Amino acid sequence: MQNMSDISVLYEKLTAGQDTTECARSVDPLERSIFTVEREKIAIEKEKLVLEKERIAFEKEKCAAKSSLLGQSAVLLSTMPPNPEVQSPTVADYRRQKS
Repeated sequence: MQNMSDISVLYEKLTAGQDTTECARSVDPLERSIFTVEREKIAIEKEKLVLEKERIAFEKEKCAAKSSLLGQSAVLLSTMPPNPEVQSPTVADYRRQKS
C-alpha cells in the first residue's frame, strides 16, 4: 500500500497540473488491480441500474396504455345506446339474488 506522503505528493502534482507519470509508476500493481476490479464492479452495478430504469420505464408505458384503453372503453360504453335485447342487472336484481 502507498503511504500517505506518496498520495499527498501525487495529489499536489495533480492539482498543480504537473507531470504525474513517475507517481503513477510507483503505484503498487496489486493496488492498481484492486482499483480496476472496483471500477469494474461499479460499471456492472451502473449497467444493472440502467436496465432496471429501462424496465421501469417500460412498465410505466404499459400502465399508461392500459389506463388509456380503460378510459376509452368507459367513454364508448357511456355513449352507446342501450340494447333492448340485453338487460343489465339492476340493484333490485342483485337484492333478489341475495335473498
